[in-house]
Amino acid sequence: MSSQVSPPPVLPSARDLEPWVNFLRAHATTTRRLNADLVANHGLTINDYE
Repeated sequence: MSSQVSPPPVLPSARDLEPWVNFLRAHATTTRRLNADLVANHGLTINDYE
């Protein structure tokens, strides 16, 4: 049986990751705002609502 060596994984550059990071930041901001609105208006957190 022969042994094959896998090449090292190619990691994305910071530039390639930038859209994903921006999406995660926007999601976190939206989630915090929705949570604050739910608590203020209904006394529920997002976790309670789900």
